[in-house]
Amino acid sequence: MEKFTFINSNEESINFSEDYPYILRTFDGIGGVKTAIQKQKSVNQDGESYLDNYLEPRYITLQITLVAKNTAEMSSIRSRLLKVLNPKLGLGILRYEVGNNIKELKALAEFAPDFFPEEEFRDTRQKAFLSLYCPNPYWQDISISSEEMVTWIGGMTFPLSLPTEFAMAGERIINIINSGDVETPITLEINGTATNPKIMNTLTGEYIKVNRTLDVGDTLIITTEFANKRVEQNGINVFNYIDLGSTFFSLNVGDNVIELTTDNINDNATIKISYRNRYLGV
Repeated sequence: MEKFTFINSNEESINFSEDYPYILRTFDGIGGVKTAIQKQKSVNQDGESYLDNYLEPRYITLQITLVAKNTAEMSSIRSRLLKVLNPKLGLGILRYEVGNNIKELKALAEFAPDFFPEEEFRDTRQKAFLSLYCPNPYWQDISISSEEMVTWIGGMTFPLSLPTEFAMAGERIINIINSGDVETPITLEINGTATNPKIMNTLTGEYIKVNRTLDVGDTLIITTEFANKRVEQNGINVFNYIDLGSTFFSLNVGDNVIELTTDNINDNATIKISYRNRYLGV
């Protein structure tokens, strides 16, 4: 059974499936999305030169049937549909589910739902048409994936004459596999002591370095998402401490060998790398 769920910015939700009262009839737009091709043409050039491409926003339409027991209930379920899909609430989340496959993206009702009463069953059955605008066309996993790298593992006790403990260096390199269809941005969270931490994708040479010193209890957050890039230490903006050679890189499809280095070998830091796989369709 295929099922859509829309969750608005007030956390109010509504389901569209084969179940009463909002029965899903048809839908469109969950697969292919239009590609805008960037190109140029020179004087006397045969054909043209390809430069790049990007995906247009996604538009998803749903046709549903509202089913009620009487006029009062029909009025109620119509009002609820209008309330949840109120365009003035801004972006919400549209979730698609079929079997164990569940994906979601941000969506906004392009206009308030249109109703088309069926003359013969006007009080108990009405058709409705929904059009949803999705500015980011990529579907995403509903859960965030994360990998953690610990640079020091403490507490190895050796049988000496005194109770002595040593710390053992942990792995500073980790391979993260992006199993989505396209590259995906990341959020980095570094805790503990770290002097000028540098996070590098060793397969591409891209890195992010912050010229700051983290002490015990400090937290550094770096986000590489387009139009939402940020660098914060303990909630304070430290974007101006980014090394000039840094790139706010994303995880490429497939393997991404990520390495953490600092300027002090005695640093004791942990880093958590969080991301959500992105897909062209469902």
